Amino acid sequence: MYLKPHRGPYNGVLRLHLGLLVPATPPQTVAIRVDNEVCHWQEGKVLIFDDSYEHEAWNHSNETRVVLFVDFVKPLRFPASFVNWLILNIALFTPFIREAKKAYKEWEDTGFSEAETRLRLPHPQRQSSSQRRAQAAPYSRPKGYEGKECALGQKNPRWRSSRPAAS
Repeated sequence: MYLKPHRGPYNGVLRLHLGLLVPATPPQTVAIRVDNEVCHWQEGKVLIFDDSYEHEAWNHSNETRVVLFVDFVKPLRFPASFVNWLILNIALFTPFIREAKKAYKEWEDTGFSEAETRLRLPHPQRQSSSQRRAQAAPYSRPKGYEGKECALGQKNPRWRSSRPAAS
């Protein structure tokens, strides 16, 4: 699988990737490039980057890669934070977001089933919310948690560590 180089539509958000299921393969087989930096996912580790930089991802293995994506508002000072909030809320009504919601719904109906089967997860719609809560384990950091998995420059604005550097 290969995701062609692309940019996010707006630089007011940051994207977090959490490696959930990552094939154990040689370097460069499963990776992501943001601008000129290449990184590799690791299970249980977080990678945060600015989606507005050109990025691409690939999985040249025969195994499935599952990464949780979370977009969150870029922390800014007032008044930039207010302008960012306003733009993000107006964006909800644009055709771009409507098309993304439609594509997500289609993926949920098809692609999600394949990942579910490979991970042996029960389908969430077949369970009540109380059943899902009962099965959910309390959160704990994965063994050997180090924060960021790539040794990238501290001053690089494209990548952010999931915890502050030691001083």
